[in-house]
Amino acid sequence: MGRLVREALPVLHDYARKGGKGNRKDQMQRALRFARFVESVGARAWDQVGKRHVVRFYRHLEAQDLSPSTIYRYELAIRVLWQQLGLKGSPPPFHGAPRKR
Repeated sequence: MGRLVREALPVLHDYARKGGKGNRKDQMQRALRFARFVESVGARAWDQVGKRHVVRFYRHLEAQDLSPSTIYRYELAIRVLWQQLGLKGSPPPFHGAPRKR
């Protein structure tokens, strides 16, 4: 387990303790998958993670032929992770995802 996953795990665990358990557990797993991906491409600290990493992760998911709605669920999990870690700004949206207006 890498450093980013170790840092994200307690934050996500606290998030998953409240609210709808099934959905939050799924979001936690998706966010941890993102953290493992970011580590695999070379980030060593959360302040090194940026929009390029997120876009690269979306492209990685698209290459695995995941549906746009599934990738949108990953986007929501990344937003939660971003907020819980207190990172600046917000992650870029996935443009292929269905949007409710």
